[in-house]
Amino acid sequence: MRESGLRITRELQFKTGDRFEFGRIVGCYGWGVSILNVRQGQMLTAEGVNFIPADPELLLFGFFDGNSDGFDDDLNFNNILGRSGEDLGTPDGMMGFALPFDGIPDVPAPIDLLDGVTWRVVFGEMTVRNLTEQTGIELMSIYREPNSNSRGVLEWSYGVRYLQVKDRFDVIGDGGFLDAMRIYTVTDNDIVGPQIGVRWTRQSGYFRLALESRFLAGFNYQRTDQSGVVASNQSFGGTNEPVNLSGNAFQHGLTNQEFSPQGEFRADLVAKINRCVAFRAGYTALITGGVSRASERVVYTLPNFGINQFASTREVLVNHALTFGLEFNR
Repeated sequence: MRESGLRITRELQFKTGDRFEFGRIVGCYGWGVSILNVRQGQMLTAEGVNFIPADPELLLFGFFDGNSDGFDDDLNFNNILGRSGEDLGTPDGMMGFALPFDGIPDVPAPIDLLDGVTWRVVFGEMTVRNLTEQTGIELMSIYREPNSNSRGVLEWSYGVRYLQVKDRFDVIGDGGFLDAMRIYTVTDNDIVGPQIGVRWTRQSGYFRLALESRFLAGFNYQRTDQSGVVASNQSFGGTNEPVNLSGNAFQHGLTNQEFSPQGEFRADLVAKINRCVAFRAGYTALITGGVSRASERVVYTLPNFGINQFASTREVLVNHALTFGLEFNR
């Protein structure tokens, strides 16, 4: 996809998320549950966008009438005018023809494919939109080392985590030969596996510093679905337009299984408000490998587009977030 000409661009980016955690520790042993939901999206709209899909069936092939005389132009100068016929010359008034050639077909002739051109697709307006949502839950068993001192408290955890990464990529094009083109691609990554973690905390008066790291060895079952239409608002076959292109609807589906490791790092500063309530602020980074992204899956090939079956492990999804919340303890 390339952009050219005068265009107006509007871009929207957003990211929101929630995390709920609860658990219990008695002595050195305990358990914890964490529920995560993160949403993010981007949208870009532009005018005058050149769109160059693969065209193995030559659906964008057509003929050219530059002088608007109603006949295909003779681009290779062999006096055969595309589909219109052969120019024998200028009528001599005696049922014959003489030079010069007048550019008007006089007799039928086989179609001269060398007079054909591949038409360029330019959308009047094009929008691409990407929406990503991560939802997950983890169940962890916790062991707290008994030797608490001024250097802090160390906790070890192990358990299982489930994470769903749902990614949607929409391509919307209006105007031009492919007018009212719509491509909707959705990938679901269902990741589950064992997880281990370590957490260090240190209390100083009303404040507590917490550093935590976790690692997930996940099995990822991926599902990709694609649907759409192309040239749904057009009919072709004339001059100065594609000959063989027609409106088309399509639908595809594909599944994969991949290994998806995930690492998480958290740093939090907790300030006590009273004996039971504290304010928490911090930073969280999530890095997930082997994730299928919808934008990488699209195959831009006319007329049915398609899904790239080799794009299941190319992406590493990185999320950075500043976090704020309340902590309740009793």
